[in-house]
Amino acid sequence: MSDLWAWFKNNEGDNIRRDWWSDLAFSSSGDGYKCVRLLLQAADSGQSEARFFLGWVYFDGHLVDRSLELAIHYWRLAAEQNHAYAQYMLGLAYENGHGVKKNRALAKKYLELSAKQRFGLAREKLAEMKAKTRP
Repeated sequence: MSDLWAWFKNNEGDNIRRDWWSDLAFSSSGDGYKCVRLLLQAADSGQSEARFFLGWVYFDGHLVDRSLELAIHYWRLAAEQNHAYAQYMLGLAYENGHGVKKNRALAKKYLELSAKQRFGLAREKLAEMKAKTRP
């Protein structure tokens, strides 16, 4: 289990919701492949939480081949549905050039959208970015 996966599993703060799919993914049954299939079905039906979580699965390479392109794709879909954590992850991706070309303006845009929803990590990252640009 990667550090990111462990953090997501154990973190209970800041807008993280644990729905049926996260319970299934971390269940003792170990049927993670079934979880991925269900996530794909839910994402295709428009569920933002499934889209966000599927982005994590592809980002982390958990049960699937790691694909930053697919992670960005699913996070973008969720972000368009006003999913604060997906907006935050897109902001980080654009800031660091993970799966997309570095773009500070887009990083700031997505982080601001997330921060407007009171997502603490986005607020912290914006403050950090602002501090770095001060002379």
